[in-house]
Amino acid sequence: MATALLDAFEVTGKRAYFDCALELVETTIRRFGDEERGGFFDTASDRGARQGALTMSRKSFQDSPTPSANSVAVMVLDRLAHLADRPDFAQKSQATLDLFAHKAGEFGLFAASFALALAGHLRNPTQIVVIGPRQDERTSRLLKAAYASPRAGKRVLCFDPATVTGRDLPGGLAATLPHLSYDGRPLALVCEGATCRAPVETPDALAALLGSN
Repeated sequence: MATALLDAFEVTGKRAYFDCALELVETTIRRFGDEERGGFFDTASDRGARQGALTMSRKSFQDSPTPSANSVAVMVLDRLAHLADRPDFAQKSQATLDLFAHKAGEFGLFAASFALALAGHLRNPTQIVVIGPRQDERTSRLLKAAYASPRAGKRVLCFDPATVTGRDLPGGLAATLPHLSYDGRPLALVCEGATCRAPVETPDALAALLGSN
């Protein structure tokens, strides 16, 4: 659910989706996290009485039939660590990776989500931020160019100009995105970690910028 909320935030630029994702992850850490060893249990620490196998708490790691909960948790924590400027989330992500690293090789294909989570954790995320009125065709063309880029692991975010100029952004984005003097023309920025390249205004310029990195 947190993954879906962050995806919705990236597509719509609506802060409410981000805030809900942040609240959900903080609840997950509080109720399902293992503070001593890292990782997340599949039952809440404040659960009531259970019977049979339901009394046992496990930490999901194997992708079968869906991506493992702990691997997904790492990916969500790393996304929020960057977007919200929350280094404590990055630390919890690292602790979860450390917990399962010694056994990942035993699971082969069924540890694919863990491998993706590890790759995303070790490299700075590439963010393509498109700023412009959504009804403007120039904004749509910039978005199409951003989505068409073959850059693995990229994140594409779209914001209305008022959101950016008013700084109504999560802490990490507010610190990363420059204070732009918006003149009405849609533009796109490519950011790596906490650094952004100069904005561009055309799909060709955006494609060239992504291809040069």
